[in-house]
Amino acid sequence: MRILLTGATGFVGTRLLERLAAAGHEVVCAGRAGGRGPAHCAAWAAVDFSAPMTPADWRAAGEGMDVVINTVGIFRERGRATFDAVHTRSPIALFDACAAAGVARVLQLSALGADDGAETAYHLSKRAADRHLLALPLDAVVVQPSLIFG
Repeated sequence: MRILLTGATGFVGTRLLERLAAAGHEVVCAGRAGGRGPAHCAAWAAVDFSAPMTPADWRAAGEGMDVVINTVGIFRERGRATFDAVHTRSPIALFDACAAAGVARVLQLSALGADDGAETAYHLSKRAADRHLLALPLDAVVVQPSLIFG
């Protein structure tokens, strides 16, 4: 399968990338770091989730993908890297691009607590993207793990 993995240089993304590549998948990586990206990436797309993004910004990166996996997330806001930008606006632009491109499956790494009882800006931002994704005409999965640390 051809997979677009966002957050490929992050804590979850790097581990997921290793496993996907070991399973024989062609992984196109997307993240902030410049250059080629991690060794297991078939290609690299430099994207900054804190920048204002539109579905058009994702068109080239998402073209020809069978699966898109979004693992991007932050625990605290810094500068323009806000919960709204990183967890809501940019993922929604990505998900809309996936729907337009006919991507077969989209997986969103969300957070435990990003549900109807959400109260914090962190959880509300994740919940907004989750709900948007699940309302699209896509085969979509939202994973809500507990706090991940290492």
